[in-house]
Amino acid sequence: MKVKDKKVSTTGRKTSIKLRLLIIPLIVVMVSVLAMNFVSNTMIRKTLVTRMNDNGKFIMKEFVNRIEDNKTSLEITTNSIESDIRNIGNYVFSIGDEISNEKMIQIAKNFQVDEINYFGPTGEILFSSMSGNLGDKLPDTHPIRILQNSSDKEVIENIRKHTTTETYYKYGAIKGRGNAVVQAGFIADTINKLTEQFSYQRLVEELAAEEEVIYAVFIDENLIAAANSSTDLIGMDLSKDENVLTAMNSGQLFAKESKVGDDNVDVYDMIYPIVINGEKLGAVNIGFSMTEVKDTISKNIMTNAISALIAIIILGIILFSTSNGAIKTINKLKQQMNLMAVGDFSHDLTDDLLSQRDEFGEMSNSISTMQLAIRNMIRAVLDKSQAVAAHSEELNATTEESVKAADEVSKAIEDIANGASEQAMDTEQGFMTVEELGNVVVNNTNHIKNLNDSTKNVNQLKDDGLELIKDLVDKTNINIESSKEVTNVIRETNLSA
Repeated sequence: MKVKDKKVSTTGRKTSIKLRLLIIPLIVVMVSVLAMNFVSNTMIRKTLVTRMNDNGKFIMKEFVNRIEDNKTSLEITTNSIESDIRNIGNYVFSIGDEISNEKMIQIAKNFQVDEINYFGPTGEILFSSMSGNLGDKLPDTHPIRILQNSSDKEVIENIRKHTTTETYYKYGAIKGRGNAVVQAGFIADTINKLTEQFSYQRLVEELAAEEEVIYAVFIDENLIAAANSSTDLIGMDLSKDENVLTAMNSGQLFAKESKVGDDNVDVYDMIYPIVINGEKLGAVNIGFSMTEVKDTISKNIMTNAISALIAIIILGIILFSTSNGAIKTINKLKQQMNLMAVGDFSHDLTDDLLSQRDEFGEMSNSISTMQLAIRNMIRAVLDKSQAVAAHSEELNATTEESVKAADEVSKAIEDIANGASEQAMDTEQGFMTVEELGNVVVNNTNHIKNLNDSTKNVNQLKDDGLELIKDLVDKTNINIESSKEVTNVIRETNLSA
């Protein structure tokens, strides 16, 4: 069976193992770094926004607590003043006929009140801690006259200016016997200071003073910007602002990233409804700067980029060194395989390849083992071929000897035939015998020729020598049998002669 040679073409191969060992891992690392950077930035941004949300909640709750505390402080201060007014009025009425201007001055000192007036039934000041007030008579539109003309027992006025001075007072009055009224007044500077200190505008300005806060707005229950860190926006109507409406209607914190201003500044906008003791006072709106988030993400990107660059450089150096070593080893193995492919098995692999303790070392040892096995196989084939050639030569010698012997037998048969011919003339039986003997000689000659042809075929077809030798041996045996038969015929002929 013939095996056709199969040619393997390598002209179409353009990829390099060096590319796969060096470039592809670097690309994979770069893609992985980019993915990690994206995930890291996403998580950092989410964490920072969550922290900003938590800080915003805390600041807003503190803002609400301050409003509640301020409101409580003002109520306490106001209640204290109102209580003092009632106490002063009741005390004045309790001394009865002892009321005098001097007594009023003394009471004012004792109660630390700025002004005490005693009004008669007609609204005229009869006694006062301030001499300049004596004899003044109030018009019917004055709160004191309204109190005297009503069934109420007291009136507590809001802070207002004095009727004759520019000073602000907190007044209150108690109605007693005979429709008389005792009025006490406190200069409202302290209350005004507290009110100013506790005002919404003051609070939002304090909020806006924080570095991370871009703007702060107090929105009243009518959805008007009652206080704003940008004073020119105070009084703005926010009733159509969807974010404000969402927060006010839900009663929950509303937070959203947005852009504000002409510069489209990124802010984290938070709106928190203010409810104190079940009363809706409005909402506070704070815009937190996203600069810290952006800066942190930028720093993270830069840090990751530098780290990735360093890692890629180090990895590239390692991969380049490793791949170079691998490529050198592969090239040496490829050269060895090319030599073996063209039938050259005389070059052995170097010790540095065989001594490697990795997969390349295993491959080198496998190739070396294969080379040795093929070399031994070729040597064995050559030895077998030489043995066949030797046997063929022996067969040729034996065949030649057989031919010589056959020639001698032929000559002897001819001699015998000549003698037998003379004798055959005497008898017809002898003639017939000689004729048969001639035929045998002719057949023997043909056998000898066939033997020569077989010998030539043996020389030409050494690979099939063994089979031909068997055929030749069989034919030789046949020849020997034929020779024996001839010999027997000759003997019989001699005996008959």
